[in-house]
Amino acid sequence: MTKRVVRVAGAITLLYAARRYYRNWGTTKEECRMSLPGDELIRRPSVQSTEGVWIDAPPSAIWPWLIQIGQDRGGLYSFDTVEKLIGLDYDTANRVHPEWQCLMPGDAIRLAPDGWMGLPHGLTLAVEQVTDEGALVLRGTPPEFPWETVWSFHLLPRWQDRCRFLVRTRTRLRHPGEVLGVELAGPVTALVTRGLLLGIKRRVADVVLAARQLLGCSGLCSPASESTLPALIAYHCGPKPWSDAAKVVGLPPSHRRASASLASASW
Repeated sequence: MTKRVVRVAGAITLLYAARRYYRNWGTTKEECRMSLPGDELIRRPSVQSTEGVWIDAPPSAIWPWLIQIGQDRGGLYSFDTVEKLIGLDYDTANRVHPEWQCLMPGDAIRLAPDGWMGLPHGLTLAVEQVTDEGALVLRGTPPEFPWETVWSFHLLPRWQDRCRFLVRTRTRLRHPGEVLGVELAGPVTALVTRGLLLGIKRRVADVVLAARQLLGCSGLCSPASESTLPALIAYHCGPKPWSDAAKVVGLPPSHRRASASLASASW
């Protein structure tokens, strides 16, 4: 009995120490305190966390990847090992899918199938707010989610070609069992969220690299050409081909064949 108490106490102490690190992963104190869309849905949360990354691209390049998250959509872009460990084997997208580019308030985003971890309804969040290229706010309530929570994503532009990508979770807990569940799930939730941030960042970085290569192979790699980069990146994140993107940003006709050939090689 004494050993069991010691082990439980040790586990609680470890979780408490770890939560101070993972709960606001990659963010500043100011970002953790700032008011964001979706906060009003749970005004006095029992638990709040804010995670973030810098992405060297405008919001228009990040939004198409974010808007297609979900189990039966583009996945969560997170760490494969963690997803498989917790029984979420997503078929993660590595390109932007035009058919998944529309979300409206009231739509459902499924994160886990029925029966996952003994949950009869799995994990499903409802879309509460959609601000194009700005914010996506999802809300979970029983029985579709074990407790009341808000999961919100925010794209904060910084200069022309840089963006702060934040994810905030706010949870209201009503019963002791919910408190224990949230604390136990905390490290895994933080890892999945961190993986999502980095997964989207990596995919956007690939697009940025291809766009820079396109400008370079077209002989337009100069400070002036950098002004066309955001438009080129955003255009590629849509359903139309690179050759059309080259035309939109004003590449000379003689360079468009090179742009199409580079796109085929890169993607």
